[in-house]
Formats: sequence, C-alpha cells, structure tokens
Amino acid sequence: MDSLVTTAIIGTGQAGNTEMLTATPVDTLAAQLGATETERRLLLTAGALAVYQQAGSVPATAPAAPQPATKESLAVCSEKAAHLVQELLQGQQRELLSEALQRLRQANQRLPYALLPMALSHGAQSVEIRAALAPVLSARGHWLSQFEKKWSWLAQFLPKSVELDDAETLWQEGTSGVRRQVLERVRATDAALGRQWLMDTWKQEKAETRALLLGALEVGLSSDDEPLLEQALDGRSESVRGIGTLLLANLPTSAFMQRIHSRADAILTYSDGKLFVTLPLHYDESWQHDGIKAQTQQQYREEQVATQVLTRVPPAHWEERFAATPTELIEATTRTQDLEVDLIAVWSHATMLFGGPNWCEPLWAWLCRHPGTSTLHYEQLTDIYKTLVAQLPQRVAEEYVQQQFAEGEHWHTALVTLNRPWSPAFADACLEKLRAHCFALDDHTTPSSQWQATLAATALALPPECFKAALTTWQFPESKSWQIQQWKQSFKNFTATIRTRKRIIEEI
Repeated sequence: MDSLVTTAIIGTGQAGNTEMLTATPVDTLAAQLGATETERRLLLTAGALAVYQQAGSVPATAPAAPQPATKESLAVCSEKAAHLVQELLQGQQRELLSEALQRLRQANQRLPYALLPMALSHGAQSVEIRAALAPVLSARGHWLSQFEKKWSWLAQFLPKSVELDDAETLWQEGTSGVRRQVLERVRATDAALGRQWLMDTWKQEKAETRALLLGALEVGLSSDDEPLLEQALDGRSESVRGIGTLLLANLPTSAFMQRIHSRADAILTYSDGKLFVTLPLHYDESWQHDGIKAQTQQQYREEQVATQVLTRVPPAHWEERFAATPTELIEATTRTQDLEVDLIAVWSHATMLFGGPNWCEPLWAWLCRHPGTSTLHYEQLTDIYKTLVAQLPQRVAEEYVQQQFAEGEHWHTALVTLNRPWSPAFADACLEKLRAHCFALDDHTTPSSQWQATLAATALALPPECFKAALTTWQFPESKSWQIQQWKQSFKNFTATIRTRKRIIEEI
C-alpha cells in the first residue's frame, strides 16, 4: 500500500524499479495480469486493491430503532388553524401567538406533524413561549425533540398524557423541569413522600436545581417542611435562600417568622392614625441568615435593612397587630411626614410575595390615584400591578382605571396590566378615549410611548363584541407631518392585529 502511494505521488519515472506490493492476494493477481508498462501496472494494482478492500469490508451495525411515539390523545387542529399558527410562528404578528396557542389548548387540539419542527425551533429561540407551546406539541412533538439538540427544551415539560404510576423513576431520571412537575404532583397527594424525596437528594443537587425543586414545597406546605427550609437558609446560593425565606414566611408559626416579626414590630408602630418608623441601630449575622443583607458596615444603611425586614412580613400581620384595616393603614402613610421607608412600596411587594386579599383593592386604588408618588421603578410598579389585578374582580380593577381617564395620563401603566379580554363596557370607554386623542392630534403632537403602548394593548385586549367598533374608520388630521404619519402607521398595526385576532377566534 505504501509503495503504491509513494509511486503515485512522485511519479513512475522517479520511482524507477520500486516494487509495488500490497501484502494482499492482489499481488498475485497483479503478477498474472502481465502488464509490462509501469504506469499500467500501477493503475491495475490500485484498482484491484480497491475492489478487494470493498469486497472484504464488514458492514457497520445499524443503530437500534428508536422507540415509537406514544399514541396521540389530542385531535389535530383544522387546516386553516394550522396555516394561521404557521404565519404567527414565522413572525407575522408574533405577539398573538400565545393567544392562538391558548385557544388550541382550551380546545384540546394539537398542531399537525408538519408544523412540529418549526414550532420546536421557535421554542428553542423564545423562552417565553415554551409553556404555551408544550401542550400543543403533544406526544409526537416530545418524541421528535430527542433527535435535535436545540429541541431538547421540551424535555423540561411533562407531557399531559404521562401517567405518574412510575413517578419515582421520573423523579430519579427526568430533567430538572420534569422532576419539579413530578414533585408538585406527588406533594399534592402525599406531601411527606415528596419532602423525603427532596431530602434524600438534597446534597447531590446543584444550586440551580435545588432552587427549582425547593419551590415545589409550596404545594402542601406545612410546618413539617420547616427543618428542610431552615437548612436551605444555610446554603451559599442566594436563590435557594430566597425561596426558603419566602416559603418560611408562609408558615405563620415558624421560627423564621417569629424572628422577622420581632424585628419588624420594633421598626413600625402605629398610634393616633399615624405610622412611625424606628430604624434599626445594629446588624448582626443572624439577620444575614434570614436573607436580610448588608454587605459591609460602610454600605449598611438603616432604611435599606428596615425595608428588607418589613417586606418579609405578610400584610395581614399589620391588620392584626394594629387592629386597623388596610385602607386605614394605607391612608395613614399620607398623614405621616418624613417616613424613612416607603411603606406603600413595602406593602405592595409584601402583597406580591405573600398575597393579601384585603390589601389588593386598597393598594390598587391608591396606586391608581398616586402613580407618581411612590419610589417604585416602572418595572417594579408593573409587576405589582400584575400581581394585584390577578387577585381583583375584573370589574373592580377596570373601574379604578376608568376613573383616572380624566386625571392626566397616569392610568396608562395600570391599563396595560389589566386582565384580557377587557369587559365590553371598559373596552368601549377606552376606544372612546383613544378616538378623542386621535381627533385632537396636530402637527405639534409628538407620539408618546404611553399612548402607543395603550393602542397596542387595546388591540390585544378588546373583546370580540368590540371588534366592529374598533375597525370603524378613525378620524386623523389631514397632514403629512411625521407625527401624524406615525400615528396612522400605528393605527394600521392596530387594525391588522384585531383582524388577525378575529381570524384566531373564528378558526380555533
């Protein structure tokens, strides 16, 4: 073999009388061919060797066939619905994809097989859409996801059709996302068993997985979970400690809450309809154990520590301690001068963390009336609005926002967080407000991000009863200014969104 390659590289003229041997039976065959020219002998020998090597090769063993996909439990959606979802997956009005997927899920329908690769790839690119996509990919989608690495995100979701007869195997061998879902299902029927499973693997879990699995203890949470949660507070991971403190705070009799209440009661007092804040004068390591941070003495600020302590107290504690209603306590903040801590922000965060049915409406009302007076950042305020509105009757939340329509533009932030779809009455009021704004536009009116956001939110939140009114001709000033042209383009997007939503409702 080597002599053949050498002769072919340097040429027969340079090789001279070098023997071209292969150390195979080909050498005997080549001698019998009777070729006298060196070039002919080289080519015949190389060709015979190639045939010999192919004839003597052993075929590779075929890989084992994959297990077939399980039987589908969902009906496939209509061809028109599939075409519509395909358009949304391709990026046409992608903000409506979640609505279409939700309607498919509610109808117990799945995507056709031809759309699965596109849908799986879309989920690989967009983390936010995965929870909505997973249920409509069904059994074949889960089966297909094993053949492409970027589709492996689907393995974090437990298929709806999977039975938990073999839950312990899924717990031991599943992905972290599947293990979390299995643990939640087990905790719903046998909280002690789920807790024991987590305790048995606690030391072997990575910090990220610990945080994910620890959150499952919210299902069936009881005082029996307290030792494991206290153990979580001793860990190095800030996320694990954060989840541990949140769960312990939902155990009113826990030692953690006794420590927090003791500190909080020393900070906040109430007398004669006024609130008073006494800032803590010292900080020790026991505070760090409970998630109250102060990096160094130089960075230590008493008001920051006080805020952290008060945020960890469920709002209902203050009702009981001060024998006052949430409305009375919230109004007391406006009567108290020079409070070192923004109590509205504190109670809003605490309600977001621990809930508080009695606090949601008073806080929502106060924030709607005083949106610019709190120290909350826009992102924080938006998160709090979303949490509060989820616990309020929709009619109540909409009424407070509508009351602010005549009070400037501070209602925009609350409006975009309202539950969808809006009620017809509120939607009509919002359309009227938008029409009045468009009618009043002129060449000097710069399109504001608030009004643009309101227009976009309205297109996504209108109930079907209001589609016809929204698509009725809108009146804009006759002008070629960029301000008016930008509003007209926004309105085109607005109507296109509504028409697509109309298609979604008709087809799914």
